[in-house]
Amino acid sequence: MRKEHLQYLACPDCKAELSLAIEEEQEGRVKTGELSCAACKLRFPVIGFIPRFVKEGHYADSFGFQWFRHAKTQLDSVIGLPISKQRFFKVTRWGEDLTGEVILEVGCGAGRFTEVIAATGAMVVSFDASRGVEVNYESNGWRDNLMLVQAELERMPFPPAFFDRAVSLGVLQHTADPHRSFLAIAFLVKKGGSFAVDVYKKSLARRLLSAKYWVRPLTARMNPTVLYTLTRAWVSFWWQPTSIIARFPQGRRINRFLFFIADYRGYLPLPAAQLKEWAVLDNFDMLSPRYDNPTTAFEVRGWFEEAGFQDVDADDEDNIVEGRGVRSALSGKAR
Repeated sequence: MRKEHLQYLACPDCKAELSLAIEEEQEGRVKTGELSCAACKLRFPVIGFIPRFVKEGHYADSFGFQWFRHAKTQLDSVIGLPISKQRFFKVTRWGEDLTGEVILEVGCGAGRFTEVIAATGAMVVSFDASRGVEVNYESNGWRDNLMLVQAELERMPFPPAFFDRAVSLGVLQHTADPHRSFLAIAFLVKKGGSFAVDVYKKSLARRLLSAKYWVRPLTARMNPTVLYTLTRAWVSFWWQPTSIIARFPQGRRINRFLFFIADYRGYLPLPAAQLKEWAVLDNFDMLSPRYDNPTTAFEVRGWFEEAGFQDVDADDEDNIVEGRGVRSALSGKAR
């Protein structure tokens, strides 16, 4: 972080301003130091240029594990295709020049969307509960318009009604209570500000037919190293046999539901080796999280309206629900 980034932070408990004591600084960035709240007497370290508000043993630790092993797998700047960029602007419907705005990215992971948001010229405050923020810093920490924070969604260290925009892609379903998590984020968006999300789609058929739900009661409790080893072995074993199924119109869907192979063959224009890495990453991502709570477009629309948003649009496509809206009032349960 930089000293001037202090304005984007607040005590996660009482929302009071924080003070910063710098221990080591490099090229205008605070490498180590301590943040403190005079009201609560709480203290939070800055380690490796990143403010830390998370205790060890958080349920998001498995995500940190996967991002250290797939730091570059999904970055547009590495694969040379605008896959993340296209998804980001499809969901948000925002313009590509957001200079002068301050945007909150909820659940940044390794930074696949961070680099897209930062390219708009906005000031980006991006956080994740896992150590994936360290991987993100390795890829994007050089950007002057980016502040990375390690923090819990359930206890976010940001001022209320502060951000011009907020975005959360692929995150809410992995929290204990997506509805409550949504409202907590909405509380941070200022009046007139925009909020966009996507989340897994809920359906009875998907719950009954998707093989991942048959095994998650076991895999979500496994040691990440063991699960990752088994996941890579599973994908490698089935990769060639399922390639035949993948050629059919519904082949990818069959492979995902019956063999829990996250199959992007014929969908993403990537080399075979990269497609396999995406499969390993997404398979682990399906099986390892403690929580998997999909929702419906109807529910997402209701969350936006409850939080005082207008121009609400929520729809579903394939296995994803997308939602977006503009904050019209600082009211509702999100207050």
